[in-house]
Amino acid sequence: MTLARDESLNFRAAHWADLHGVLYDALPKQVVLLWGHLFISFHVPNEKGSVIINTKVLQTGEIIEIVGDLLVAADDCLSSIRQKYLPEFKL
Repeated sequence: MTLARDESLNFRAAHWADLHGVLYDALPKQVVLLWGHLFISFHVPNEKGSVIINTKVLQTGEIIEIVGDLLVAADDCLSSIRQKYLPEFKL
């Protein structure tokens, strides 16, 4: 994966497709990926170590709750997850 660097802002960036590929390839076999869901909200319970995500199943319209160890906000440059987590951060 090639990283780009902005000398004036001192950060590195990767193209989203490259990042998705690296993350996907690194996942253990027991990890479950859920495609076709629309993010609604998330929160981290007090006991930490997990995240609870509310999502809408696009095929059925059903709202479900998913509990996981990690939420990766790789949903695009206008990330709805980032907007909820870091509302003051604008691109």
